[in-house]
Amino acid sequence: MGPALVTHVQLPSNIAEMQRQVDRIQNTENWRSSPHAALFSAALERTKVQIEEAASLEATMNVVLWDRIAQEKSLDFLGFVANWLLRVADGRHEHPQRMIELPLLEEVPIEWRTLPQFLVEIITDHLLYAMRYNTFRMKTDG
Repeated sequence: MGPALVTHVQLPSNIAEMQRQVDRIQNTENWRSSPHAALFSAALERTKVQIEEAASLEATMNVVLWDRIAQEKSLDFLGFVANWLLRVADGRHEHPQRMIELPLLEEVPIEWRTLPQFLVEIITDHLLYAMRYNTFRMKTDG
């Protein structure tokens, strides 16, 4: 896998490509008698380990995504964080008891300006991932 970020949807094709590389090298006999046989052998073993790691990662991601209770708890927590963020953005700090009035204040509260960006990103990234995965799963389950 290495340092490159691979999405869940890409894992099966990456695993298949690595397996094709392993098969291609194993079915070629002339490398075994070359001076670089040790390098090829080491690369082959590294690729096999990468295949196992990628397959384990894919299985782990599937388990997490198929676990309804884990998804519900995750979405509950993200909803809590989203409500808290809205409360911070609300000038009166009364959300969710009272609806936020739009437009928001011109002056951005210091509490909002100092929040780390990942608080918003983690909510949107998780929701987008879950929606994309479920859409992909529906297309492949067919």
